[in-house]
Amino acid sequence: MYSKSMGLEAEQNRKYLPWIYLGVFLLVTAGCYAVLQYVVPMGDDLFYGRWGRLDAGELLARIVQHYQTANGRNLVHLLDAVLLGSDGRVAFARVFIAALLGTIALNLTRLTADGWRRTIAVAVLCACGIFLLPAVLTRQSVYWITGAMNYVLPLALFLEYWVLLRDALSGRRGWLPTAVFGALAGLTVEQASMMAVGLTVLLVGEHWLVRRQGFPKKALWPLLLSAAGAASILLAPSVAYRASITPPPVEGGTLAVVKYNVLQLRQTFLFGDTLFPIHFLTLTAIPLWLLLRAVRRRSVPDGVFAVLSVISFSAWFWLPEQVPELLRNSPEVPVRVAAYALAVLGGYLLCAFYISVRSAMEQEWTPLFALILGVGSQVMMLVSPTVGPRTMLCGAVMLLLLTACLMREAPYLYLLGAGSILAWHWGQGWAAAVVVAAALLWLLCRYFPARAVCVALCCVPLLFCAWTTLKGQHDGYRANAAVDAANRLAIAAYDGSDRLTQHRFANDLYGWAMPYHNDYYDAYYKEYYGLPREVELIWE
Repeated sequence: MYSKSMGLEAEQNRKYLPWIYLGVFLLVTAGCYAVLQYVVPMGDDLFYGRWGRLDAGELLARIVQHYQTANGRNLVHLLDAVLLGSDGRVAFARVFIAALLGTIALNLTRLTADGWRRTIAVAVLCACGIFLLPAVLTRQSVYWITGAMNYVLPLALFLEYWVLLRDALSGRRGWLPTAVFGALAGLTVEQASMMAVGLTVLLVGEHWLVRRQGFPKKALWPLLLSAAGAASILLAPSVAYRASITPPPVEGGTLAVVKYNVLQLRQTFLFGDTLFPIHFLTLTAIPLWLLLRAVRRRSVPDGVFAVLSVISFSAWFWLPEQVPELLRNSPEVPVRVAAYALAVLGGYLLCAFYISVRSAMEQEWTPLFALILGVGSQVMMLVSPTVGPRTMLCGAVMLLLLTACLMREAPYLYLLGAGSILAWHWGQGWAAAVVVAAALLWLLCRYFPARAVCVALCCVPLLFCAWTTLKGQHDGYRANAAVDAANRLAIAAYDGSDRLTQHRFANDLYGWAMPYHNDYYDAYYKEYYGLPREVELIWE
């Protein structure tokens, strides 16, 4: 009977999982494209877009010069230039970026799939996690073409590499595509390239030292290729050059910069709007996982850490209201404020590490690897003089992967609880009625219609929060696209006079830098749109 039920479950997984994967890919691709269709060239798009109009020889010369003086991200900037070279290619770039985001959600789901019923809940979480990324983060790294090439593309390649490497080590996939994606991930940007190397070491180490299945010699190819790609970026001549001309945020050397960046994490990473929904999802999954384990297994350590995780979540959630200095962007951080921030961050990381180790002890290594790679992606930025929200995307996606692993302990209870609390926090009192209705339906769960409706209701609050965030960004970028269209009409009607009036975005939160923010982009804006350098742009 047991083997028969297992066979039935395996057959259902083969039948339903591909449709779940397709569904989450299409949902995220369509949802993100709803915003991306209104994303217009801005900021560095204007710089790289000029390259897309050069012939192959000139473009190669620019790439080589850029490698020597700007950064080592040749693959990223080459693709950036190609996609920004004309209006038609910009339209394609929007579709391409949306598909990359769909691929990220797809591979997050594949990495945490655990039976088709649980995987539906995981897919809902992964889609909502992408949609819930706040505008302060997405304006720099997602809904901006150059930003997406620097942060979305590397993550998509990295996660595809993770899936391929996992399958190659288990014998379900060949090594050639694995090595190709390892090389591509390594050639993108600093964070993703180091994560690709680290992932290879972690997965091969687990296979060799933990599972004791022998050293996979063919894994040397993706390891060497990803390491070579990382070296080509980190050892580029431009790295030392830019370090010599970029002023640090504080004086006192590298240690002073690290200390400054650690303390600034309170506002850029831990508290504030940059990652609020992602932290919320993780900090609600951790105590639920621990509480369920403590009850089901009568584990005292799990119970102790469950209490600590609840305290950490409560402090993270309420402390900014009591200590507003935690949200202030100030170079000087009072000792009291720094102590609060470090205590919350320490409790958060300690609970996450405990859970990850407990999972690894049960041969579930994905949570620990996600935590190591996510923390590592942020730690490596502590020496940088320019740390912004865009550099948080890698950490955010790794936290989402960790959360997807944890929520499988009680997937629909988690979706209902996390979604309802978040909806209530955002002023949606109806979420309480959803909880009551789901509880009543759960009592009738022996009947299929009631069970199906209960499952659907559990997803409603979080899906609503995700839709609200996505709609806000859709409306914001649409309003800015209308302004951009009016500016283009004015450019098309330009009569050669000394001045040309252009209009500012309706809301700068839904866009990146423009010439009225920074004069640096003035010349690039004129060249991109074919205006003479001597014309004066009047921004109203």
